[in-house]
Amino acid sequence: MGVMDKLKIFVVKEPVVAASCLIAGFVPPFRSHHHPTEPEQSKAAPRLPHLRLKEMTTVPGSLVWELVKKNNCFLIKQFGNSNAKVQFSKEPNNLYNVHSYKFSGLANSKTVTVQPSAGDDKAVVLSTTKTKKQNAPAKLQHKNVMRKDFRKMAKAVKNQVCNNYYRPDLTKPALARLSTVYRSLQVSKSGIKKKNRQPTKL
Repeated sequence: MGVMDKLKIFVVKEPVVAASCLIAGFVPPFRSHHHPTEPEQSKAAPRLPHLRLKEMTTVPGSLVWELVKKNNCFLIKQFGNSNAKVQFSKEPNNLYNVHSYKFSGLANSKTVTVQPSAGDDKAVVLSTTKTKKQNAPAKLQHKNVMRKDFRKMAKAVKNQVCNNYYRPDLTKPALARLSTVYRSLQVSKSGIKKKNRQPTKL
């Protein structure tokens, strides 16, 4: 039995393991046993061609989610045996930080992130993932810094997420996230008002 035949049988019997090997770029070392009817071959086992990075990015997101949904390094397990109805995740590009396929930044090739800028200019950064730059992590994110009022920023988010058919299902969550971030920036800019804790005179 040749190496390719063994590889086909391995993929059929162990699809999850084969998918994880494909994502990691690892090919199981199958050895070809010598058969008397086959022509004489070299002692070294034939090697399969190395998987290129472009071929690894073609793995469907649903398969990636099946591999990471039960256990990954970003999953927060602070609710007993992780039996809570809502699980959270610290993975990047997760809009709500909720552990689900819809908001997952690992399983989806198109992600949306709304967060405050790192500087002191009180701006909001809208980040989206470039689908054609999956093999270049340094150029993966497209960031748009917004310093306008809330209505103009909401219109820009809606145009980027919904109007060009990028991720219409994330339009309302992105606007809700924008509202929360914008209010937090307004509070930090004006300062927290101190309440008068003195007892009232009767």
